[in-house]
Amino acid sequence: MDKIEALLRQMRQTFLNEMGERCDRLEQKVIELERSPDDREVFEELYRGVHSLKGSGGTHGLHIITSICHQLENHLTEAAETCNFRSTCISKALAYFDLLRKVQHVAGEDEPDYAALEAELERLREPKEQRLIQVLMAEPSNIMRQVLNKALTDQPVQVAMVDDGIAAIELLMRQKFDIAVLARELVRLNGVAVVAAIRASKGRNANIPFILLTSNPETVPLNVTIDRVLPRDKHLMVEVLQTLTGMTGSQTDI
Repeated sequence: MDKIEALLRQMRQTFLNEMGERCDRLEQKVIELERSPDDREVFEELYRGVHSLKGSGGTHGLHIITSICHQLENHLTEAAETCNFRSTCISKALAYFDLLRKVQHVAGEDEPDYAALEAELERLREPKEQRLIQVLMAEPSNIMRQVLNKALTDQPVQVAMVDDGIAAIELLMRQKFDIAVLARELVRLNGVAVVAAIRASKGRNANIPFILLTSNPETVPLNVTIDRVLPRDKHLMVEVLQTLTGMTGSQTDI
């Protein structure tokens, strides 16, 4: 029995190790659908891949993966029936794969706690009219990230947090956002460089609003389009919330 249990654990770990690559391949199919929404072959390859991942998750006792994939299958089916592979649908599909990657990390812990992931999955189930505003927050300070995240807790937003410029670019190239809030003083690549790169990329986030948080009085280069620059002072939290309200049209209570 010990040998069988060890073998099952090994098979489960192998599945988790390979899940990131499987998600990468399926994500590419989603991107292809955004470009060619009528390509039935691509859709069927995507759907089969998600269905296979769902079955594998159940086999290895990872029911959170089964739940995510089941919900994603429903989302893809609805989109196919309504011919609605536009940006909001694509963004939501990619959000499911981001959630699967989080499962990959949590499942490797000694005592996995999936409560936060289940709550995130429930939010993805919300109807379109209740869609959360997707915000990218790039901030190197752990304390400031916690403060910003807490300030937005009760707001109709879903925040993705990163701590450096390269990570911000990678996420902006992969996932659709409604708005991005970047610290100017980021690790590896500063906020101005991130905005310049994304604007030049002509990708899905090239035209979204960008807010720059800075303690640097140096002016932003004129060739980099930043929608608002906010100083790091005692009014920063209020300014961030008010700016998000103005740019997204949400009813934010300060």
